[in-house]
Amino acid sequence: EMGLPLDAAGVVVTDVGAVGRRVGLRVGDILQFIDGREITTTTDAAEALLEARRGTTVRTLRGARRIALRF
Repeated sequence: EMGLPLDAAGVVVTDVGAVGRRVGLRVGDILQFIDGREITTTTDAAEALLEARRGTTVRTLRGARRIALRF
């Protein structure tokens, strides 16, 4: 449905919020790593984002493209 590779893993973004929008996240992006920490559950994502600060790197999958965003 989203045109993702069959082996795509991570957490799908359903609401980017104000900060996510500023750094370039989009609905449908798949969060895979935050500061090198693998994201496999929404709890992983929430915990990693609570610890995020300036310079945090978020690696996402957008369609078939891998993207790195920096806070």
